[in-house]
Formats: sequence, structure tokens, C-alpha cells
Amino acid sequence: MSKRRPLTDDQLGDSLRLQAIYTVKKAEMEASGGSLTQAQIAHDFGWQTQAAASQYLNLKIPLSMEVVVRFARYFDVHVADISPRFAELIMPTMMGSSDVRPADTVPLFTWETVGVDHDSVQRAACGIPHSGYVFALSVKDSSMHNQGGRYSFDKGDLIYVDGSARLESGVIAVVRIEGREAAFMGLYVAIGDKGEGVLRMLNPGWPEREIALGAGAKVLGVVRGRVEVY
Repeated sequence: MSKRRPLTDDQLGDSLRLQAIYTVKKAEMEASGGSLTQAQIAHDFGWQTQAAASQYLNLKIPLSMEVVVRFARYFDVHVADISPRFAELIMPTMMGSSDVRPADTVPLFTWETVGVDHDSVQRAACGIPHSGYVFALSVKDSSMHNQGGRYSFDKGDLIYVDGSARLESGVIAVVRIEGREAAFMGLYVAIGDKGEGVLRMLNPGWPEREIALGAGAKVLGVVRGRVEVY
């Protein structure tokens, strides 16, 4: 069995902040006659055993961005309260209240500015319930057009992207890759168990059908809906 790598300074800082928040929330619950245990957290998160929560809360394994967002929502704190470094990767417009809000508007970014420019001056109507982590993009080309397929996106379609959604094989993800001018959208296909994968274009005739996601890739979110433009 390989020896577990020690946490880096950044990872340790995140874990210590999470541990401190858990301690405070636990004390608050007990003071009001309730309880908060690691087993309860594991159950609420859908994890099979208490050990999953224990490893995060006892500084055994590093926190991923997804886990940080889930804990932030669970404890009703900001992402930055747990991990300032991850908060910088999640646009400020996504870091407000995580409460689901009725249909109104969300920030509208371009493919060049999303994930880089945190200040969107435009808004787009959003016809579905959404959290403060959702933003909109307008499909820029036909790379994801797949007539008759489960997913198909045409140029000009408005898509809604959830910056807090879990990245897993089979979802439509929006990713920014270091060195590229604009972000990309594609079907995420996981490769192996080390978090590696590719972004696959759904259009079978698209020149660059697959884009490998390496260390320089930053996942901005998962597509949750779209509006067709006629």
C-alpha cells in the first residue's frame, strides 16, 4: 500500500478552516439541544460511511473544489471561508447565496471572458430555478450540434451553466484551458481514476473532436439547461 502524501500548506490551511467551522457549528447545534456528527454529515452527503467525512474533517485527505462547495453550502458559509484559493477560481457572481431562487436573471459571459473577467455587465433571463452559482453563455459554433442525439446545441443557443455542479463522466462541461483564448464546451469523458479526462465535441464532423484535459484545465461548470434561438 502506497504511503499517503502529506497535505501541502494550501491544502492544510483549507482543512484547518473547515475543521474550525465544523467545531463551531457542532457547538452551536449542541447548545440549542441538537447534534452534529461526522456520521450525520456523511449521511446527508450521501457517503456510505462516516470515514468519508472523517478523512476530510480530520485532515487526512485534501479537499477538492467540489467538496469545498458542498461543505460551504452545508454549513451556510462562503467558499472563501474554507478555501480562499478555490474561491478565486469560482467567479464572485457564483459565490453569493446558494439558496435556490425562482426564475429571474443570471450573469451572461462570453467564451473569452468566462472564468477570467469576473465582472459581467450583461444579464440573461433564466427560466429555471437556480442558485447563485449559475451563469449563462451563448453557444458560439456548431461543435456540439448532434442531430438526433440526446444532447445537441446550435449556434446562438443560450445555455445555463452551474459552477457548483459535480463533474462526472457523461455531463456537458464548460472548461477553460491554459494557453487558449476562449473556453470550451463538450461532453466530459473520464479516463482512469486520477481525475483525467477529455472534452468530446458531439458534432462527428468537427475538426478538433477531442480536447485532452490536463493540469492546466479549469472546469467552470456543468450545463444544466438551454434555450433554443429560432
